[in-house]
This record gives sequence, structure tokens and C-alpha cells, in this order.
Amino acid sequence: MLSPEYDELAKLVIQKKKREKVESSKAITKYRVLDSNYGTSLVECQPVTGVKHQIRTHLAFATGCPILGDHKYSHYAKLVPQKLDLVTLKKLSVRQAKVRTIPMCLHSYGVAIPGFLNNQQNIFIRARIPYHFRHFLQHLKLRM
Repeated sequence: MLSPEYDELAKLVIQKKKREKVESSKAITKYRVLDSNYGTSLVECQPVTGVKHQIRTHLAFATGCPILGDHKYSHYAKLVPQKLDLVTLKKLSVRQAKVRTIPMCLHSYGVAIPGFLNNQQNIFIRARIPYHFRHFLQHLKLRM
């Protein structure tokens, strides 16, 4: 199970927000790194629980590695474009000022629905990887 380890600055930012007490949900995500290159990684995630934005928050805050194109969870307390390192910007042929145009590279490759059919067999649904995702994988030389 991933749990965020906030640095002191992040703790100050988070504590400034006044929120009503909300019952938190336990969230578990299994993950493995499929490939790494140029300071980026292709990660396979399998959520065990189904909490809203679970994969996005676990990758951003628990591992410190937000999803490419995820501007919402790239920062603790503000909604600003994701900050990318110079190597990644060069490989993707994009300037930091245009990072906001990068679509999120999060893809549900497959879903299993247990006991769906009359004979209680599982049904599996697979989806192709979107063009923009394949394009970024190719430019970052990441293999599936």
C-alpha cells in the first residue's frame, strides 16, 4: 500500500486548507515499472480498491512521480501546468510554456468484470493505447 510522505513545505500547504472532516477511504494500488528512460517511467498500475483518482494521487504523492500531463495532481495545492525537466521537454519537442497542451498519459488497458456471464465466467475488456500515448512512448523510448 502506498502512503504519502509529505515534506515540511507540503505539510504547511496542506494544513492551511480548512476542510470539514471527511471519512477517508483506504486505497490500495499495486504497481510495477515496465520501462524507464530519460528520467521517465512506464508504470503498470492495478487498483485493488476503487477510490476516485486513486492512481493519480498514489503516483503523484506517494511515489513523487506524477503522470505525464496530469496538471491537477502535479502540485500539492495549486492548479498550474506540470513542470517537466529539460530532457523530457526536449524529447517531446515541447516548451515549458506549452506543457498545458500535453494530454494526460493515463490509460485503462483492460478491465475485468468478475462473474458477469450466466455461467459466472469473468469478462475481460481491452482497449488500444491512444495515439498521443504511443507517440510519447516512442519519443521517450519506453517499451511496453
